Amino acid sequence: MNDDTMTGDAGPTSTRPEGNPDLSMAGDGPPVGDSPLADAPMPEAPALAPDSTEPAAEADEELSAAATDEVEVAPDQASSESEPVAPPPLPEPRLLSRAERENYDRLRQRYAACGRCGYFLADLELLFGREAIQTAALDARDGWLRLEGDEALRPLLIHAYGVGLDRGYDYLDGSCPECRRRFVYRVEDSRTRLKVRT
Repeated sequence: MNDDTMTGDAGPTSTRPEGNPDLSMAGDGPPVGDSPLADAPMPEAPALAPDSTEPAAEADEELSAAATDEVEVAPDQASSESEPVAPPPLPEPRLLSRAERENYDRLRQRYAACGRCGYFLADLELLFGREAIQTAALDARDGWLRLEGDEALRPLLIHAYGVGLDRGYDYLDGSCPECRRRFVYRVEDSRTRLKVRT
């Protein structure tokens, strides 16, 4: 027995609604031939290249020529509406010799042994760049990492070591509360100097 038909006293009855099955609402609406779009002309498809399912190259050239001819922008408008220019990428740090690389890696390992100092060194690399920190580390033959910058060093020390530099101190000789690594912060002639024990 089919799901579409049911038998009853009067014989088989259909459960399908009457009307055109192609329409969304069965039995409603005008016949298909009465639609105002039924007599509308169909747009022509682009010419195909021989033995291909892709449009011919001539059609692509016509479309690209039409797209470039549509909008012409004056030079002064183009500069004002153009996207912001991205800053040039930072140069890669210079390649170190094996001895220099081992020396720098040892310094990083000593700083990484302390949570505060490890994050402080990472912040310094972000602020100054890795090459500046590498150069300072290689020049630290006396056991002090020396850096010179601006007021951006003050918040790094405050956050890393919890010191009270926000009160406007020009000089502070302090140490890490965890590993006791000593640092000296000094402001002279609007330049900030920092020495940190390696």
